[in-house]
Amino acid sequence: MKKQILVTFTLFFVLGFIVSILLSLDKERRIKMYLENQLLMSSTQFDVTYKNYNNLSKSIYNNILTDSEIVGLIDEASTTTSKETQDKLRLKLQSSLTHIYQNWNAIGINQLHFHLKNNVSFLRMHAPSKFGDDLTKARYSVATVNKTLQPIDGLEMGKIDNGFRFVYPLFNSNKHIGSVEVSVSVIDFLQKIEDSFHAKVGFSINKQVIEHLLVHSEVKNMYELSPNSPYYLRLKRDIGKYGVTQIPKNIRNEISQKLLQNKPFYVYYKTKSGDSSVITFLPIKNVQGNRAIAYIAKHTDGKYIDELESDYYLVLAMMLIILAGILFYGYKDYMYKKNITKSFDTIRVQKEELAHSVEELERQNIQITASIDENRKKDNLIAEQSRLASLGEMIGNIAHQWRQPLSAISTSASSLSVQNELGILNPNELNPALNKIIEKTQFLSQTIEDFRNFIEGKKEKKEFVISSAIDNALNVIDSSIANSQIIIKKDYAEIIFINNFKNEFIQGILNIINNAKDVLNERNENIEKVIFISVKKFKNKAIVTIQDNAGGINADILSRVFEPYFTTKHKSQGTGLGLYMTHQIITTSMGGNLLVDNHEFIHNDNRYFGARFIIELLITNANETNMKDEEADA
Repeated sequence: MKKQILVTFTLFFVLGFIVSILLSLDKERRIKMYLENQLLMSSTQFDVTYKNYNNLSKSIYNNILTDSEIVGLIDEASTTTSKETQDKLRLKLQSSLTHIYQNWNAIGINQLHFHLKNNVSFLRMHAPSKFGDDLTKARYSVATVNKTLQPIDGLEMGKIDNGFRFVYPLFNSNKHIGSVEVSVSVIDFLQKIEDSFHAKVGFSINKQVIEHLLVHSEVKNMYELSPNSPYYLRLKRDIGKYGVTQIPKNIRNEISQKLLQNKPFYVYYKTKSGDSSVITFLPIKNVQGNRAIAYIAKHTDGKYIDELESDYYLVLAMMLIILAGILFYGYKDYMYKKNITKSFDTIRVQKEELAHSVEELERQNIQITASIDENRKKDNLIAEQSRLASLGEMIGNIAHQWRQPLSAISTSASSLSVQNELGILNPNELNPALNKIIEKTQFLSQTIEDFRNFIEGKKEKKEFVISSAIDNALNVIDSSIANSQIIIKKDYAEIIFINNFKNEFIQGILNIINNAKDVLNERNENIEKVIFISVKKFKNKAIVTIQDNAGGINADILSRVFEPYFTTKHKSQGTGLGLYMTHQIITTSMGGNLLVDNHEFIHNDNRYFGARFIIELLITNANETNMKDEEADA
């Protein structure tokens, strides 16, 4: 009997050890997956912020390049040798840009710097009194752009401060006249990430890169030696913000070693309070793009890791209890069979049934454990993807819808400023221009509210005319459509009222038209580019048809165009969420139907072939909608 007890206990400890090892390996795998997702999320947040500033700098550059007065002043300054003439031209350029630069500064642009083609600083809008210094050795980006006549961007040290710089060549009638730099400081860049994503981020830079600038009090007051590595300096703004002092010494040593590898990495550790904390590190390359000179560190609480560890011990305890029960039952069964030498058939049948029940219980237990693990993994993945997709959709669509209104506001404001300075401002043209700026500003504000309501579920149904809503959408992108030389053909058979989500309907129309515009712009054929829009009523439904002559959608992918993340564009041009979001709006939010096919039609005696999107929406008035909503609530 003692021998059997010893064997049972030995078996219990061996099996318990194996179970604990397997559960531990699964826990570590889940933690690693979570940390990799955090690193991917940090990279995505950086890329989104950087791309927003890059797009903004391109818009500013395009506004400058298309302003003949600005280009003319730079051209004249680059050709004259008279210092007095350059001073007059500089003051005139500063005066013409003061108002619009204030607007750019308000949306995060810190510096607007003009350089002559010999790399000499001509005008710093952020420091107008500093000019005339040769930037050939101090600023790689300026020298390279004026040499190669190609734009360049990235993180670069200046004479005092560092920042993310976007430098473009300037031309006047294809003649190179200099360059212009649009910059955002590192501190404002970090603040943008924190404000946009509610993140906690810090910045560390290689000491060798900035060491020669520490003689300046401005730089010395901005940085101090990083507690994580003797080779890096950190911003003083980060002191005491994210609990850096709680990082254990061994983790700091690990961080110090990995910082030298110039690769993305992550660490996690336990704070003094026993909670987990996660830090992801993203390397930032210099403007030359040949090596990493800084890191952006994102600090995140590790509640998910704490939950995994808690689940690990809970499941381990449950498994050990089950294992103990099984072994105890096996031991009792063994002793029972040993003591009973002769059994009746009934007892033998009962014993076999009991053994079968034990096997079934073990099998069900394994299936339940596997099912719990699989469901937890799916739930976590779906929740993560849903959050990232909603965030990506909001940022992408806001950026897409803001580009044209911002350009329109900038153009109107610049035109009024120039006319006023030249004394040719017509009072009769002032109010329409100001009204247009106010209208575009209100649209920008409404766009943010609409997308926030869509993601947070705050929706409001109201009665509207479908054709008017389509015209509202077209008004947003009329300049973009005109620049693309696309003709909009409208056929509004009748005025149709529906009670539904107007703003979401406009967003869906915008996504479809923008998609058609992008495809039409990609075509090289010298043909008329047309988008047809029709509205008609069929029984109790409103039918909206949008079709183009861009050649249609490949039959192999036609059935996938409404899938999330599916796109035929380059990753820098599309996320694959536009048509998916439109499908969700029309079918889920508005209770309609969205179809797509390829359609052949005739226009101006020419035969065309292209994609056709058909929207079907039920026609209901406000009272009918309210009654249905009340019935649904009941």
